[in-house]
Amino acid sequence: MNKRNRNHIAILLTCLVMSLSACKFRSIHDSRVPFFGSSNASSIVTSLSSLLESSSSIEASSISSEAASSSNAPVSSQSDISSSAPTSSKEPTLSSSALPSSSSQAPISSSSSNPPASSSSLPHVSSSSSTGNVLDINTHYRINPVSATGDTLNVYNLDGTIEKTLRKSSESDSSTWYVDYRDVALYYLGYGELPANYCYYDQSTDNSGNQSKADAYDTFGNKARLYTKTYTRTDGYAVAFDNPNEYRYFEADIGLDSSYARSRNWNRGQGRLVILYKGLQAYGTDTPTIFYTEDHYSSFRECYNYWNFSSTQVGDGGYGPLFNGEGTSAGSYVAPITISL
Repeated sequence: MNKRNRNHIAILLTCLVMSLSACKFRSIHDSRVPFFGSSNASSIVTSLSSLLESSSSIEASSISSEAASSSNAPVSSQSDISSSAPTSSKEPTLSSSALPSSSSQAPISSSSSNPPASSSSLPHVSSSSSTGNVLDINTHYRINPVSATGDTLNVYNLDGTIEKTLRKSSESDSSTWYVDYRDVALYYLGYGELPANYCYYDQSTDNSGNQSKADAYDTFGNKARLYTKTYTRTDGYAVAFDNPNEYRYFEADIGLDSSYARSRNWNRGQGRLVILYKGLQAYGTDTPTIFYTEDHYSSFRECYNYWNFSSTQVGDGGYGPLFNGEGTSAGSYVAPITISL
């Protein structure tokens, strides 16, 4: 029982005593009012006092019991409290095992915006190739020109196999007098000069070139061939070439039939190699680029600097498709893909 309750009981007890005293006073004057004798009043007061004391005793006992209970509770050490306290949800402490591993990240999709070209439909280069390139026989490729080693020039197929060799040309060795347009182009790219059977031709100082033809024929017979001075024109068929590094080029004759160099004076015909000294900008080098025409500049094909696709497949024969020169019926120029052997 708390202090407030005890005060209430004390007030009630006081009021009761005063009421009993008033009743006693009235009983003297009015016999109808029942009279509680002094002994009864004392008994009531004594009972109420006992009740008040009993309540105080019960309350004290309750307080004592609570205190005792409190004193018997175990007290956690500071370290125990710290270790059992929950970690704040705002600042979680992650162990290394809780961090995501690289393998749990989303895999990169194989269907990217720039998917690799499929090789399943492309024939693979033969096992003799040192490059491992996967090539499509219907695609146009070129290789960078191959240089001669000493007096020997290896002529490669696109698969990296050696088709044949071209030996250093000399006036004394007729087996090195090259006339096939493919041989002549690769020889120039490999040795940096034309074969020995090519003679300079300048019709402006040589009676329309007849003396040059006669002299060439006297030395090389039907394998005599002519080449021209250097041109720097930027018109005519020169505009057909795709962005040369510079407009400097010359021409080398190709005999298309047996009428070429059949005598000391002949018609030069329509076959030419046009050799750009510095090549095309697209290839990123200044090595020569060669174009071949069989119709006197009406159309051209580009030399791709190899012999065939492989030893068993001709492919494009080392030359690109026809494109317009001074004519308009061959079609547009197609740029090849440059690869390394």
